[in-house]
Amino acid sequence: MKKYDIITFNDHVYCINSEDLCSIYVIIGTNKAMVIDTGMPSNDKIMPLIRKLTDKELIVCLTHGHYDHIGHLNEFDKVYMGMEDLPNFNNPKNKQYVNKLISLHDEMIFDLGNLKIKAIKTPGHTPGSYTFIDYDDKYLFTGDEFGSGCGVWMQVFDALPLSKYIESIDNFINYLKSNYDIDINDWTYLGGHYGQEKTSRFGYNPLNAEMVLNLKELSRLLLLDKVELIPSDAMKFNNEQSYYVSYKNAEMVIRKSNIK
Repeated sequence: MKKYDIITFNDHVYCINSEDLCSIYVIIGTNKAMVIDTGMPSNDKIMPLIRKLTDKELIVCLTHGHYDHIGHLNEFDKVYMGMEDLPNFNNPKNKQYVNKLISLHDEMIFDLGNLKIKAIKTPGHTPGSYTFIDYDDKYLFTGDEFGSGCGVWMQVFDALPLSKYIESIDNFINYLKSNYDIDINDWTYLGGHYGQEKTSRFGYNPLNAEMVLNLKELSRLLLLDKVELIPSDAMKFNNEQSYYVSYKNAEMVIRKSNIK
């Protein structure tokens, strides 16, 4: 049986974290609750854990369509996702869930009663990646777009080229600055694998705005061929070697064909 921990951030925001650090976030409003991502596939049901936290109607959203974020879809009737990630459901194990998917749109707002959560498109790690903004709590649920303090995977099949990733980071930062009265350094970033900030090569390395900006600079330096590529044993895609790269507190795994 897989072990899960329930992490409490405040009296209405929780993380259900599996032993392999795949995170499911639960935000509880006065009328409804939101579930962000549904974890790694396993035979252990997560609904009983969610129901320990809330009995309210659930709105389920995915930060992106990778397998370690779309487990347990059999436990939900409908799920919101960026449809650019639909190719991940071509897998025979996932095709059965396609009819549950509802398209996420940029700046879609989910009303939980006393809380409103906004989804904004943040492509990069995948073309359909989204970040969920909880303005009242100053929380940003970023999935794997910037990693979780232990490096973003940009060697995966569907990761965008680094030039597009840079554009996405610029759009993300500019959106926060233009639409909210919160300094970009005052948001709390909650990635898709809470706890990985403790496994960085740099030691404890929490995800924050500084790291996001350094990921942009790391990407820029990679395009200029000014970063050492260190062969990595991280998962390979397209039969290409994976490489570890870093700049200040930003870490990334990349393949050469995505450095463009």
